[in-house]
Amino acid sequence: LAWERLAKPSSGHIARLWAKGEVLRILDREAKDNWGAAIELAATYQIITPVSGAVVLENAQQYEANVLTPVAPSSVPTIPEPEVWALLIVALLLILWFRFRHRIHLAIERKSDGV
Repeated sequence: LAWERLAKPSSGHIARLWAKGEVLRILDREAKDNWGAAIELAATYQIITPVSGAVVLENAQQYEANVLTPVAPSSVPTIPEPEVWALLIVALLLILWFRFRHRIHLAIERKSDGV
């Protein structure tokens, strides 16, 4: 189909939002014996829902003891912590302040050169 050639991969976050909505829709509309699709979808997109959860294990021994395989670190969704956002905002404000100060300094120099 033409749209498939034009389609571009989207953010993993958007895909996870879609998957969570689909899981909730399945849970709302389907009988409990059909929840397997919701569980599979939640596991595929690594999301926490009413029918799925998260296991936090810290080392290889814990994975082995629970007969689990760790997922690739690149497949785990990440969201920047508030401190990262705060640091970015402070950095942006500093850059803007220095630019503003530099412009004022240049304007004063031009004015004094012209007088």
